Amino acid sequence: MSTSPEGLRNRLVAYEDALASFYELQDSTQQALEQSVEVMRATQERLANFRRSIFEARRDLALSGTNDRVLEIERSSASIEVADVPLLATNVAATVARPGSVLHLGFRMDPKSTKRFPNVTGDVRIRFPFADSTYVAVFRLVAVKMESDYFALTFATVDP
Repeated sequence: MSTSPEGLRNRLVAYEDALASFYELQDSTQQALEQSVEVMRATQERLANFRRSIFEARRDLALSGTNDRVLEIERSSASIEVADVPLLATNVAATVARPGSVLHLGFRMDPKSTKRFPNVTGDVRIRFPFADSTYVAVFRLVAVKMESDYFALTFATVDP
C-alpha cells in the first residue's frame, strides 16, 4: 500500500467514484420501486372499477333469484363471432333453462350477410357481446332450422 500523497489521492478518487455509483444505484432502485407501487395502485383501481362494472351489469340484467344466474339475455341484433367468422345476427337470445344447466345461445343468420359460412361441425368458439365486454365460450351446435331467408342456429356450451 502506498502512503504517498498521490497514492492516497488515487484511492480517495476511487472511493468517491464507488460511493457516487452506489448512491446512483440506490436512487435508481428507489425510483423503480416508486414506479412499481404506482403501477400496482393503478392496476388495483382498474380491477376494482372492472369488478364494479361487472356487478352493475349483473344487477341491471333481470336476475332470477336462483343461484344469481342470468336466465335470459335478448338482443334484436348483435355482432358475434362464430368460429372466427364475424356475423351480424338477429333475434339473439342466450338462456339458462334451469340452475345447473348449460348456456344455450340461439340466433338467426342471413346467409347473404356473410362471405363464408363458419364451420360448426365440432366445438365452436363464439364471441358474444355482454354488457361492456365480450363473452367467449366453446359451444356445440345442438339445433339448426333452415328457412327461406335465414338459418336459425342454437348452440349449447360444451363445459358450463
